[in-house]
Amino acid sequence: MDKILSKDEMDALLTNIAGNAGQDGSSGDRNVALYDFHYPNMITHNQKRLIQAIHEVMCRSMGVYFSSQLSFIVEVSLITIDEIRFSEFMSSIAPPGCIYELKIENQNTSIIMDFSPQMCILLVERLFGGNGDFVSNPRNISAIEQQVMKRIVGDLAEVISEAWEPVNDYTFTFNRFESNPEFAQIFPVDEPVVTVAIEVKINSNSMLVNICYPLSWISPNVSSVDAQQRVLAGDSPVNEAESAAIRHQIMQTPITLRAVLGESKISIGEFLELKEDDVIKLETQLEDMISVYINQAKFYSASIGKKRRNYACQIKSIHRQTKDAST
Repeated sequence: MDKILSKDEMDALLTNIAGNAGQDGSSGDRNVALYDFHYPNMITHNQKRLIQAIHEVMCRSMGVYFSSQLSFIVEVSLITIDEIRFSEFMSSIAPPGCIYELKIENQNTSIIMDFSPQMCILLVERLFGGNGDFVSNPRNISAIEQQVMKRIVGDLAEVISEAWEPVNDYTFTFNRFESNPEFAQIFPVDEPVVTVAIEVKINSNSMLVNICYPLSWISPNVSSVDAQQRVLAGDSPVNEAESAAIRHQIMQTPITLRAVLGESKISIGEFLELKEDDVIKLETQLEDMISVYINQAKFYSASIGKKRRNYACQIKSIHRQTKDAST
């Protein structure tokens, strides 16, 4: 006959089961990632690597741009690349926001750049000559700040165009600004998108810039095998015409050549007492070789002479570093 357990025995049994389950779960460190089978990921690993490579180049260019504009050392780095629904991306933006729509010329589609209001205020304040202090409480940016940010976003649109140039010759241009996410619904809510989170560090203050691409546009571009080879494996070897053009440009580059007659060491007191018609004795003898420099590097040793009415020097030996460099 089956034994009927008491309440205390049932509680002890359930506690034992829960404890064993916890031990089994913690017995090994396992990396578990959530996966929604209703909305499977459409971007493969190689395609994600291509997107990452494009935006790493973009981050470097953004860092150079922000540093030159703000006279600060600005660090820009890629954080994450995610594939989500457009509704999820818009719900992550809390008003007031700084949402910019960039149109892709001849593509009948757009992308979204989302800045934090604190970052926009800091950029505008610094460009107007202020300290560029971080504002903790976000607010709507004014009409003047919107005009300044319009120019900045236009410059960043050129940076994005250059980053995508190895894939295709796309031109991104400023289209419009929105502060309320509800009025920036440029895609259907269930449209799959690829979001790129970029971290911008200015004066130890970390801020985010989010870029949202429609999957219907980005997927065909990163699926190209040629694009993956150009970006991930590097460009194709330079052909003979390009090599000749590069060689011609190098040959036309001007350099500075200096023949140093000699050197001498004097004290500061002697330097302060120098006057017109004073004679400075050099360490070089008349029969000694002189040094010939190209820019700041010593390349040759030469003897002093004269050609027609000008002083001249005749190359007698090549500096050892030149021989090593030529090999």
